[in-house]
Amino acid sequence: MGRIKTTFIKNLARELIEKETEKFSADYKKNKEIVKQLVDIKSKRMRNIVAGYITALKGKEKRTAVGGWDYRERGSTGREDREGRGSGRMGGRGVGGGRGGRSDRGERRGGRGRR
Repeated sequence: MGRIKTTFIKNLARELIEKETEKFSADYKKNKEIVKQLVDIKSKRMRNIVAGYITALKGKEKRTAVGGWDYRERGSTGREDREGRGSGRMGGRGVGGGRGGRSDRGERRGGRGRR
């Protein structure tokens, strides 16, 4: 599993790609230098995370069919392809779902209820 990127990083990376599409590539080191020139982020770590995310987007764009993927697309989680509720081991209840259990008695997760 990868690290979760904040909305700030994702938005900044998409903005930079929209403005300077031809400058970025699937090469992290080059992207790192370009981000350093274009954006005034004091934190080296944040700059590198932005450059890494841009590299991932460009790599994804490169791997997919021409015109098949767009870095601006959002939302599709792949869940549309799966069957609806009621499928799988849990019978549609999800983790900790269903009737009974702690949640119905007003207790919080892992606690002894209200204190």
